[in-house]
Amino acid sequence: MLTLEHLTRLHRDLRDKLVLSVYLDTDQHDPAQRVAWKTRFDRALAGIRRDLESKGQDLTPFLAAKDLLEQELDRDGFLEGKGWVAFGGAAGVHVAGPVPFHVPDQVSWDTGVHLAPYLRGLRHLRPVVVVVADRRHARFLEFREGILTEKPGLVAFGDVGDVADSGVAKRAARNSGVRGATAKDLANRFLEVEADRLHHAVVDRVQEAVGKEGLVLFGGPGETASRLLGMLERSLQERARIVPGLSMEDDTNRMTQAVGDAASELSRTLQERMLDEVLDQALANGRGRVGTRDARKALRENRADLLLVSATLVENHTELAEQLVGAALDQSSDVELLVGPAAVRLDEVGEGLAVRLRY
Repeated sequence: MLTLEHLTRLHRDLRDKLVLSVYLDTDQHDPAQRVAWKTRFDRALAGIRRDLESKGQDLTPFLAAKDLLEQELDRDGFLEGKGWVAFGGAAGVHVAGPVPFHVPDQVSWDTGVHLAPYLRGLRHLRPVVVVVADRRHARFLEFREGILTEKPGLVAFGDVGDVADSGVAKRAARNSGVRGATAKDLANRFLEVEADRLHHAVVDRVQEAVGKEGLVLFGGPGETASRLLGMLERSLQERARIVPGLSMEDDTNRMTQAVGDAASELSRTLQERMLDEVLDQALANGRGRVGTRDARKALRENRADLLLVSATLVENHTELAEQLVGAALDQSSDVELLVGPAAVRLDEVGEGLAVRLRY
């Protein structure tokens, strides 16, 4: 997976070079269609060749790049996953391999690399920290690129089984000096303190791991999940969600689908909020601009802090999308590809484009 930083570097390094950019949709569940991508790929290459021949252009660099990428495909063999992406020129292959997100078929031979379709995958790079906790234990997991991985957990110091009958509890009663307190009362107070200590340790670890863009998902008993969510810093709470049904006993295979669905839903919610912010700023004549004309102007003036692009624009107006994304990367702007309801709204109110200004 390429980060926005990697995409920016590719854009700048290859802006003056002829590049064959390949996006293949390999997400096929019908066995009869599992190699349909090969037919579509061959057809696209043939179309590019005919176009070059009709214009009397030299085929040599295109054929060299084509051969190199076909070798990469042969090396990968049977393509699994949702998509396959490659960028290559006559001198060599820059990127080639499967990606864990859907991409529409697109094959282009052009000056500079076509990066707009790849924006769809950036949200898969956001760290998703998953915590399933109760009053005594906390499981930590990380969800990245569709894979859920177990991390070392935390255990409260007071996890000693039935503490009312434990030696720890009885010693607390003998030495406490608290009149009228039973061993069970004192043990429960002890566990309250240890649960609080555990939950603070969980929150500290979450806030350190999630960074500025990551997401947090909580599972386990509802009371504990709600408490942990409420203990997060306010700026992080909007990037957190409780996932009902996740329990301490679930294995990672069972949890993966629920975690993936919750992370996708939370990402869509955050995109809605991001769009709301830019639209509100645009209506108030503040640091927001909407529509093709104003987006172009903001990018031309190097004032764009964030470019929002709808997936529909990327698929239906490839050349325009590449121009604007390239301009944003040139000035180190953030770029977000909107999908789902946010993309539909942006298409309706802003021709698929909006910009948050630096000033």
